[in-house]
Amino acid sequence: MSDAARERQNGEQVVAASMEPTALIDSERYLSVNQPYAALFEAESPDQLEAAPWKDWLVQDTQRHFEQVAIPTCRKEGRWQGEIIGRRSDASEISLEMSLATLGDHQFICSARRTETNGRSKIEDERRFEFIEHLFDAIDDIVYVLHDGGQSYYWNQTLAETTGYSHEEIGEMTAMDFLPEDQHQYAPGLIEAIDAIEDRRVELDILTKDGDRIPHEFKGTTFTDTRTGESFRFGIARDISERLQREARLERQRDELETLDRINELILEITRELFQSPNQTDIEQTVCNSLANSELYEFALIASPDTGDGPFRPRVSAGVDNAYAESTLTNGGTDPHEDPARRAFRTGEITVSQDLRSDPTFAGWRPAAVDQEARSAAAVPLVYGETTYGILAVFSSRPLGFSRREQDVFNSLGTAVAFAINAIKNRRLLFSDKIVELEFSVTDQRMVFVQASDRLACEISITGFIESESGYWSVFVSVEGGSPAAVRDIVSDRTTVTDVRVIAAEDDSGLLEVVLSGRALNKLTEYGAILTSARIVDGTGRFCIEAPQTTNIRKLINRLQATYPDSVLVAQREFDRPAKNAKEIRQSLDEHLTDRQWEALKRGYLAGYFDWPRTSSAGDVAEMMDLSETTFHYHLRNGLDTLLGSLVDLDHR
Repeated sequence: MSDAARERQNGEQVVAASMEPTALIDSERYLSVNQPYAALFEAESPDQLEAAPWKDWLVQDTQRHFEQVAIPTCRKEGRWQGEIIGRRSDASEISLEMSLATLGDHQFICSARRTETNGRSKIEDERRFEFIEHLFDAIDDIVYVLHDGGQSYYWNQTLAETTGYSHEEIGEMTAMDFLPEDQHQYAPGLIEAIDAIEDRRVELDILTKDGDRIPHEFKGTTFTDTRTGESFRFGIARDISERLQREARLERQRDELETLDRINELILEITRELFQSPNQTDIEQTVCNSLANSELYEFALIASPDTGDGPFRPRVSAGVDNAYAESTLTNGGTDPHEDPARRAFRTGEITVSQDLRSDPTFAGWRPAAVDQEARSAAAVPLVYGETTYGILAVFSSRPLGFSRREQDVFNSLGTAVAFAINAIKNRRLLFSDKIVELEFSVTDQRMVFVQASDRLACEISITGFIESESGYWSVFVSVEGGSPAAVRDIVSDRTTVTDVRVIAAEDDSGLLEVVLSGRALNKLTEYGAILTSARIVDGTGRFCIEAPQTTNIRKLINRLQATYPDSVLVAQREFDRPAKNAKEIRQSLDEHLTDRQWEALKRGYLAGYFDWPRTSSAGDVAEMMDLSETTFHYHLRNGLDTLLGSLVDLDHR
């Protein structure tokens, strides 16, 4: 409810509760009139007064006095009292003693009585005071009167309910007793302090009996009893707790949006720089430097485990040296449920602490909170497809430094960094002049094609594979000496296989497309390696893998054997890439073919679209790519044009 609406509601309650002639007015109209007030003007009902401006019920001279003196005085001093001449409904005049009191910025309580009588009796005075008590008790805000010196003189029921003091206790208290010690400078001169402020309002805390502080807005005035010369301070205090909470919430939201804008600008700048970096180390150092150099974060590092269960080691860091970064990670331990880095690496989800000093799940990283003044931290997994390349650890001096929207931004950054690393590794193999070939003998039944070959006593060869945008792999396999349908039935039962399609089938041979998550294939791409050939006969397979000479071959072998323990490295060979023109062709294709054009060419080739007779129709390949046949033809024609153009250009050199 707005302040204006609340003031009017309070005023209407006062008017309704009053036994004396009382009305609620603003600068122009009657807002509420009770029956005794209407009777003074001999109106048929209160509605008759409320239907017209109040000046219509005053003689002309009184109208000007009321507008130019009474209303402005009441606004300034909080009250006004004087005599006026009213006009009854029959146009006759009536002398009235009228009092005004402010109820808000633009609303006034108006009370009136006829002045033809010779004063009031003591009984009438007592009745009027009882009326005032009921009037102020009906108001939700605190109403108080202080005697000169700050002694409590009068208060309404709301003060007792708000503070928890009894009326007897309040009667013994002064204004200073209701204010916290750090606000005592405002008492007893509370009203003088208010008068010194242009809008005559001041915000102070009321101290309850239990010691709680409740913020209130005070507005009041000073008046003097002309008969006795005593000074009193009259005021109204309104609870503004909800308003301050709302303002604080809006301020926090504004601060969060401003911070988020700055973070988005920072992340956008980092992302632009990622793909200008020539190698993985430069990519990672760029990310850490940019974060640590901003005023938003204290330091950052990128790390990965030495082995599957080994400790995390920093690859790069910024804002701290590598020794300190390593000690922070080492403090985290090796428990995947306690160590933030391992938890993010294992789950592929960002792990956040909004308070490093008290968060038990980040206990190992707590020294960083003391040494580097970090208050919050995040461990961001670097994930692309099914491969996690490590974690990005970011530390901020801001408490609650990683809101939900900020975490979403860092998740996007983690994906971008992983994508850039993956692209670097693939380019390393594509353009490397020195190649290492690894040949494995595999009998591990956990490999789906080894199991199918063993059970059917047939030969299965992998003729090609394509990684889809969703992270799955389409693997094309040929079958000799066995039924393609039987192979399909066996591999379909595996949880890693999402779809199987028989492309071509004879009695004991054929071609299939198997869509699977491909853990081993993901591990190969993580190291920039590719599978060049695979042939499995009666459950024993020979797999050949090519990797750049710069690859950590030992780590690659360990990772593959950890996935398929029943595999043996039988040969390791090094050789030069044979033809420079082949390298140029690949580079040209990489620069000019879109992903969809390359996928259309490769799928069409592997699925037998270019065979004669065709093993797969255009509709079959389009369905594999989740495209219409027309769109598939569009990508295929453009891809062929680019491919042939590259070959012709090389031939003319």
